[in-house]
Amino acid sequence: MSILSVLTDNEPPLRQLSIPTLITEDVKDLVRDMKETMLSLNGIGLAAPQVGVNLRVIVIQLMSAGKLVGPVQEMINPVITQTSDDLVSYEEGCLSIPGEYIKLDRPRSIDIKFQTLSGKYKKWHLRGLEARIVLHEVDHL
Repeated sequence: MSILSVLTDNEPPLRQLSIPTLITEDVKDLVRDMKETMLSLNGIGLAAPQVGVNLRVIVIQLMSAGKLVGPVQEMINPVITQTSDDLVSYEEGCLSIPGEYIKLDRPRSIDIKFQTLSGKYKKWHLRGLEARIVLHEVDHL
């Protein structure tokens, strides 16, 4: 495992469309490195394009009542299938734009489908900060 370099906002790979991926040993290695990188930077989400890899892969830290819970979750080929109509305004930061925060309106809840590293398909309904984190990371894709 290794800590990866996080690209900054003005670097071109962050502006490219990410492509779906198969779950290979290289993707498993990438996910392990992304998790280690995110945790080393005290982040709560990281997308593969942020480390220069344009694949549809994100990692997020699960939250409950404002506290970190459980292991970091990988989402391979995530797709938002539904968003709530009600929006919540909240200040967000980004590992690719360190030290800057912006207030954004995002849906209060989402439905998402994705694969785990084992290839299992999952569908989740997320609310609050977890929904916001996933929406932010999917924006990077």
